[in-house]
Amino acid sequence: MANSVARQARCASKYATNGAVYLEAVLRNVQWATLQSCWGRSLEIAIAAPLRSTSDGSTWWASLESTVTSELDEVAVWHSHNISTFDTGWQDYKSIGIIDTYNVQNAFGFSYPMTLKHTNGSLLLGAQSSMKMYWAFASDLWAVTDPSTFIFGKSLVRQTGQFAFTNVSMESVLLQNGTVAQVESGAFATFRDTIGPFGSVDVKHVAVPPSVVRFVLHVTDTLTLLRTKSLSLSAYYSALDDQGQFAYIPAPWLESGQVYGVGGNIMCPDSTKWVLEDGLWILTGAACSAEVGEFISPTTFSRLAAVIALNMVVPSVNNTHEGMALCSNVMGMSLRACQSLMLDRPLSFLKNSSYFGDNEAWFSTMAALAATAQADVRNVAVEVFQYGTVGSTSSNVTFLRHILFDESLPGFHLLSWYLVVEWCLAQREVISLQGDRGTINLLTYHSADVGSLVNPLELPVNVALYIRYACLYVTSAIICVAFLSTLYLLANRGYMEGLNMLELNRVAGVVWVGRTLLFVRGLAAISLLSTQVLTLTPMGDQWGFRDPRVIVDETATDQAMRFFKTFLAAGEVSWLGFVLSDMLIVMTQQYTTAYVFKCNFMVWGASALLSWTIPATHTATMTRQCEMPQVDFQLVCTSGTIAIGSFGRFVTLIGVCVGSIAICYAYERLRHPHLEAQGQASYFLSASAKYMFEPKHWTKEKVYYIDPASAVINGMLSIQVKNTFYIFDLKIWRFFVIDEPHLKRKRLHDEGAFHLLQAIPLTD
Repeated sequence: MANSVARQARCASKYATNGAVYLEAVLRNVQWATLQSCWGRSLEIAIAAPLRSTSDGSTWWASLESTVTSELDEVAVWHSHNISTFDTGWQDYKSIGIIDTYNVQNAFGFSYPMTLKHTNGSLLLGAQSSMKMYWAFASDLWAVTDPSTFIFGKSLVRQTGQFAFTNVSMESVLLQNGTVAQVESGAFATFRDTIGPFGSVDVKHVAVPPSVVRFVLHVTDTLTLLRTKSLSLSAYYSALDDQGQFAYIPAPWLESGQVYGVGGNIMCPDSTKWVLEDGLWILTGAACSAEVGEFISPTTFSRLAAVIALNMVVPSVNNTHEGMALCSNVMGMSLRACQSLMLDRPLSFLKNSSYFGDNEAWFSTMAALAATAQADVRNVAVEVFQYGTVGSTSSNVTFLRHILFDESLPGFHLLSWYLVVEWCLAQREVISLQGDRGTINLLTYHSADVGSLVNPLELPVNVALYIRYACLYVTSAIICVAFLSTLYLLANRGYMEGLNMLELNRVAGVVWVGRTLLFVRGLAAISLLSTQVLTLTPMGDQWGFRDPRVIVDETATDQAMRFFKTFLAAGEVSWLGFVLSDMLIVMTQQYTTAYVFKCNFMVWGASALLSWTIPATHTATMTRQCEMPQVDFQLVCTSGTIAIGSFGRFVTLIGVCVGSIAICYAYERLRHPHLEAQGQASYFLSASAKYMFEPKHWTKEKVYYIDPASAVINGMLSIQVKNTFYIFDLKIWRFFVIDEPHLKRKRLHDEGAFHLLQAIPLTD
């Protein structure tokens, strides 16, 4: 289906394992109804009708329409045809979007995505220049249905008699359509003679060689580690950042006579001449209307990486000689300023023994890695390119080409490393233009980073906010009950059972707040103990999250506060124990009084001890996984997971609660296998109050008396008028009136049981 014989041969020899060049790979995996509604007529004319003229073709086309396959089956089919990649061509008529996220996992095991990058795929048809190379398969399908084109009604299958490009070239179709202007002279004529006819040029991405990535990663990791360890080195590193920008040009171009530039983008026509001594024009990839200069803006990292790569840290290097050779390729900067920016200051930093010590072996290792990377880039033949003419009156446009790391021009190697580092960091691309007559691998223009603000709506604060308010409500409710109970205590002149106050959280929590909110509060405490606290701390000129336990300058007060907070949080786990033990009273009954007190301290102590000795730790996993909701238009990736919460610890602490209840209950059951039933048999008492309130001094003639302060804890608000108690029981939202006979009260008075005179007799 290629539109030229040479392109067909190139496809067969170079791209046989690339699924993107096979029409079947696409048509097997589309929704046919949708495809037919948009491209049905085009596909019928260009492909289906010619194929149906043969038995095999008709069968094959019919099989595509009925193909139903799973992903695994499709992989097997591709492998059976030795297809291993799906590599689409480079173009600039659309911008491929990427949504890249990482997950933050909490103690509950839930993961929440946080965005690292977010751009949407978009069409840039008005600014494109790559359709001159090949205008995309969709344009072929359009052209066979448009009467104004040379290939109207033609087939796109080469073996058919109606093949569109038997007597018509793709270039002539582009000229007719206006996609390409005249190609008889100027830059386009030179391109046609050197690379090949327009419309039949394959433009491919060139991947960064692994050796380059390896070198850049090694240098990045080392410098980053040193900056996090030393504040002075970090400050020195930051001071190196001059944000300098300069034009550049391979010096031999200026030595070949009076050379003028007429363009920097190989896909654009020639424009007004300019003197190359002023620097290059912006490289391929930019819009044709962008008639601006090409510059390098070396960062601190790229300057350091370049001198490390060229092994210039060793004492034998003559910086002055190297500086003169280098700066002959730099425009608009004095020799002194150039040498200071690119050599003197980076080398002064790297040769500082206070920071790097005797690291000659490391520098030698890096230089060896860089030498391999340099050779690999040279083998790829990555070039800096310009359209140019020799002489102010000449109209003959020529290719000005310089291969990075060309051994004949070592003075350009440092600039080459600046460009290669930008390529490795995805600030530039390298594209390969493969035509019917030649190939060129070009470095593209510098693409600025796209910044965006963090989306606050991604932060999952809603649940945390609700849990916080739930915890505040529990605390406020318990405080109010305690305050109200204190008022009753004062009103009754201190007549109350003090031990009952120890059950304030257990009894009042269940009665006044409810098991649900107590359960939430208990889980909140467990989740905090199952989450590692990370502190945002400065690390030189960077910021990072660190475990407070390993912060060197942490004060004794900070340590004490951290231990104390852990101790308090461990105590909060008891709320879950209160809920579980209250629900299990129907089973534990008379053993409740003895075991819950022990259980409470066991839960508290075990949780605190576990959190002190083996605290929860965070984990980080980097595993990028991507999918394409829209092929070659939108990419959605997940880069990894940071687990600040440990689900295992969360389950362990719940197990501590359940296990403590089981152990303490079993201990009491084995200790007293025939314990008699006890507890105050009154419907006014909650289950916990029945077994946890102290009855020793408050039972008379088999009637349990509850003091008004304890009654508040039990959910009973009372008013005493002489011998009558008016009670509102909020557990069931009912009013009750209890009358105590005068003679009985007189008898209590005579016996000196004054505390019972102020207490409510639960005579139900």
